[in-house]
Amino acid sequence: MKNASGPVFIFLFFLFLAAGCMRQDNNNILTLPAAKYIVLANFDNIGKDIVDTWNYIPDSLETSIQAEIENKILKITYDVISEDYTCNGISLDLGGKDFSLYKTLLIIAKGDRAAGFPEILTLEMFNKERKLNTFFLSGLTERWNTFAVPIKKFGVLSELSDLQEFRVVFCSRNTVPGTGVVYIKGVYLEKRKESAL
Repeated sequence: MKNASGPVFIFLFFLFLAAGCMRQDNNNILTLPAAKYIVLANFDNIGKDIVDTWNYIPDSLETSIQAEIENKILKITYDVISEDYTCNGISLDLGGKDFSLYKTLLIIAKGDRAAGFPEILTLEMFNKERKLNTFFLSGLTERWNTFAVPIKKFGVLSELSDLQEFRVVFCSRNTVPGTGVVYIKGVYLEKRKESAL
């Protein structure tokens, strides 16, 4: 009999990550009082202006990424099936926002059961100088959930004071299935208790 402790440990590790950052949102609304968070993107008319798509191989005939906003929900349709390593995704323009003033990044998201979706989303932040730490968000399901990602996971506070871009990334090596659809209802920042904002 093969030793299954390795795969079991990996499964439990990702389950732990999911449990630590997911807040069930059965009513399809953010569960925090409005006074405790600010809207980074809720994909209304303003949201359309800050969403962009990118492809690691711009002229690829194999892979594709599409972002549509319908009824204030961002629909991301991705395809990263390729013989070569490739990535694509969506980006939000942060305009130099100071994330060091905030405690948590909140994302309301779900997958499309019919089209397929990854259980893990790759999140990236960029300041003016470089890409910061990558965070792997586990636990995406076909139901709306609010995911809470500690801001400190992306870097030390001094690196978070002038952020330019937030990305949701799909790469051929770690996105399973290689094609699918992800919905995002909103992206928010939860304020620190000591913040006067």
